[in-house]
Amino acid sequence: MDLKRREETQIENVYYACLYDILQRPIQHAERRAALNHLKAKIAKLRNARPARRKIELQTQDIINEECMYLFHLIKRRQRRDQGEISEVQDRDHGWQAFARDILRVFSEHMRSKYRPIQVDEDSVRTILDTGYRCVPDAWREILEMPITAEQMEAAMFKGTAKNFPAETV
Repeated sequence: MDLKRREETQIENVYYACLYDILQRPIQHAERRAALNHLKAKIAKLRNARPARRKIELQTQDIINEECMYLFHLIKRRQRRDQGEISEVQDRDHGWQAFARDILRVFSEHMRSKYRPIQVDEDSVRTILDTGYRCVPDAWREILEMPITAEQMEAAMFKGTAKNFPAETV
C-alpha cells in the first residue's frame, strides 16, 4: 500500500511542477487557463480517488482469498467504518450535535476560540520579566553578565564525552 501512496504523491508532485511551469511560460491567457484547469482536474481526480480506494481496502482487508467471512470480520469492518466517521460532537454548552453542518460549526468555533489572540497587559508582562531577573542573587548576576571568552567556549564544547556534560573549568 505504501508503494501505491508513494506513486500517487510523485504523480501529484509532477502535476504541481507542471502547474508551476505553465505559470512561468509566456503564453496567452486562454491557453494558460485551459492548461491550468486541465491539470487542476487531474489533481482533483487523483485526490478524490484516495478515500474511495481506502474504503475498498477496509472492506477487503480482513478477508484473505477464498476465506469465509465470519462474524468477527463483520464486526471488525463495522468498527473500522465507525472509527473513521464523526457522528456526534459536544458543543460548548454541553449539547450534542449530530448533523454535519452543526459538527462543522462546533469545530470551527473551537478552532477560532483556540487560536484567537490573547489579551495581555503589557505592564504585567514587564513585571513578570523584571521579577524573574531580580530573583538572581547579586553575586551570580555579576558572573552571568561577564562575557564568555573563546577559550571558555572551546573548553565547554570539547571537554568530556558525548554522553557527559562538560566539567567545570576555572
